[in-house]
Amino acid sequence: MSKQDSLTPLKMLLFSFHATNTIIISFLPLYLKAKGLNPTEIGWVLAVGPLASIFSQPFWGYMSDKYKTVKRMLLICVVGLIFSSIVFFQMNGLLAILIMGAVFYFFTSPIGGWVIAWPSAGHMISVCHLEPFARGDRSDLPHLL
Repeated sequence: MSKQDSLTPLKMLLFSFHATNTIIISFLPLYLKAKGLNPTEIGWVLAVGPLASIFSQPFWGYMSDKYKTVKRMLLICVVGLIFSSIVFFQMNGLLAILIMGAVFYFFTSPIGGWVIAWPSAGHMISVCHLEPFARGDRSDLPHLL
């Protein structure tokens, strides 16, 4: 197996993660507004993400170096992300949403990594496909399939 072939699963993980993340983050303020949060509270929830990233990136980097395994740390982050996202979207109060948002972002931010090409491609493709729906044009629907 060549080095290029061995990176394919990681590239696909990053691509799909950032494509999905683009969709979730784009609609998160609307979701939080529907939950009854005011614009200031929505801003707090969105600000928790970068704050959690400040702590999670070094933590997961340290754990990866300590146990000498990137793959296991990514797997732990993906499993933590799945469980925290399930709980995050069940929360109703501001404090609970802030706490679970921090946990959600704690597991989310290390998955992105420093590899930019595939995440950027996932972001670009998902935005390009969402744009016609944002302006109400359904004629591009066949291109999504």
